[in-house]
Amino acid sequence: ADTLRATGGAGAYAWTVTVGTMPAGLTLAPDGVLSGTPTVAGTANLTVQVTSGTQSATRSLSLTVAAALAVTTTTLAEGIVGQSYVDTLRAVGTSGAANWGVLSGSLPAGLTLLSSGVLSGTPTTVGTSNFTVQVTSGAQTASRALTVTVVPALAITTLTLSNGTIGIAYAQTLAVIGGTGAYAWSITT
Repeated sequence: ADTLRATGGAGAYAWTVTVGTMPAGLTLAPDGVLSGTPTVAGTANLTVQVTSGTQSATRSLSLTVAAALAVTTTTLAEGIVGQSYVDTLRAVGTSGAANWGVLSGSLPAGLTLLSSGVLSGTPTTVGTSNFTVQVTSGAQTASRALTVTVVPALAITTLTLSNGTIGIAYAQTLAVIGGTGAYAWSITT
């Protein structure tokens, strides 16, 4: 709530909006009190009038309603053990600088969250980490639960091939760990 003020006149003040519209969810009471809960972000350009006795005065005012602070990141990239990782957290409704931190839970081993919202490092352990991040901007804070899954680095685990014999069918399955999805094999040399 905020209260409009005037000086002079003869008696009580009566306030009205003569040009423009109050932001959705806000009202101007006749006693000059602006109150309510804004429901839409934006800027309202208004002309208000105060009347006292037979006198009146007007003033152009601008009222900006900022979007509520909210974390918009809903998913984070998958990490691979031993490979560089970078992802950036995002938010709306910031008023100036945003400061990020881990509110609860733990990041994957090897990753850190910078106050700028950059999650980076080199994952060292396979697994899924659940944590909650918090962003602070001005007097507002917002948080969101997130997950990062770290998978093993792709590696061929077959160390040797068995010998073949002329005229006898040969088959050996190569083994691999890590990666995600289906494997596609090729001979490179």
